[in-house]
Amino acid sequence: MTEQEFLIVANNFRNQVNVWYTATAPYTILGLTVPIINIAGENIIGYLQQATVITVQVNEDTGEYVTLNITQRSLLGDTQGQYYFFNTSAGTIQDPGDDLIRPGQIIFTPGIDGLGFQEGGYNVTAGLTNEGRRSEYIMQADRISYISTGAGLPTNIDQLQTNNATRAQVQDSLYSDTGWISARYEGSKISTLTNLNVDPALQGTFFEAASFSLDTNDEYIQQLQTVGALTYGQYFFSGEGSVPRYLLRLVNWKLKNTYFSYDSALTLQRTTTGLPITQLSTGDRFYIYYSSAFKQEVIQMTSRTVTINTAMSPLEGAIVVRRGYNNTPRQTLVTTSELYRISPMKLYTLQGSIVQGVKQGKVIVKGMDEVLYIDVNGFVIGGSNPDPVVT
Repeated sequence: MTEQEFLIVANNFRNQVNVWYTATAPYTILGLTVPIINIAGENIIGYLQQATVITVQVNEDTGEYVTLNITQRSLLGDTQGQYYFFNTSAGTIQDPGDDLIRPGQIIFTPGIDGLGFQEGGYNVTAGLTNEGRRSEYIMQADRISYISTGAGLPTNIDQLQTNNATRAQVQDSLYSDTGWISARYEGSKISTLTNLNVDPALQGTFFEAASFSLDTNDEYIQQLQTVGALTYGQYFFSGEGSVPRYLLRLVNWKLKNTYFSYDSALTLQRTTTGLPITQLSTGDRFYIYYSSAFKQEVIQMTSRTVTINTAMSPLEGAIVVRRGYNNTPRQTLVTTSELYRISPMKLYTLQGSIVQGVKQGKVIVKGMDEVLYIDVNGFVIGGSNPDPVVT
């Protein structure tokens, strides 16, 4: 069953949890849908927007559960009922038989109405102490699975690269942190090779800002700043300039063909012959410009299928992208549409001795009018300014 086929079926059962997985062993979960109205009639869209981990009951008879990290989400449906479609980290289940779509029950973290603790893995009153405490930043590399990805890479390499892999059952310790060891015993260092999770604080740029959830109105945030009613926190960022901004870059590449919402391999052509083009890199994020307007969808480059050369020839290149990045709506991309690269600016906050990416949401920098939109990895992905700065 393809993703498109699954979503067609799931749309007919939009008021229940639907699980999509492969038809052959190993039976791997590929995604699931969750309605925004729970069985008690409560609207839980806010929790679904912020959920990072989902535990799914996939077999009511055997009580089989599987825990998955959310990697991407899309809000689907209409006035007859809305639901989220989640892409998740790989999770295997027992032989499901012929039925490839099954109603289920879920527990997600953070939990509803503060129940995250009761449903957590460390609640002694609930007898859930069999799982070791997980690190905030150390992830598990899956090198045990018999599925080979070649070149000795772990099977969850994509999740590791996007910081979405399962956290390791290792308790964080100050004495395993390079920043504390160096400062106390070896002296300060700013090498990016030796200061894991530390160098953005030392090499980045300091600024003050106030953060908000994704559903907070931009004008409301700006009004709070105008009347001086905001409380600012301290942050760091890596990127150009003295403060983070939403910037787009011309790359002189356009789409050769028209691509539908499910297409991920894109062939590119030089936009203007004779002008320089930009070498594209894995991880780059783009907005698509067509007919004097930017599309709502953001795409992220994951790999190349043809080498892109900055020389005059070849004039074409091909890339593979992740569609609907950061839960932006997937759209048809029309031929000759131009690519604009989002200037990479990542925001950090200091948690103890660990520098972590700012959580997904909105941020307004002290002294600036624009509200910045932050993606799941802490990068600036957009802003309230309808006419972004293009360079």
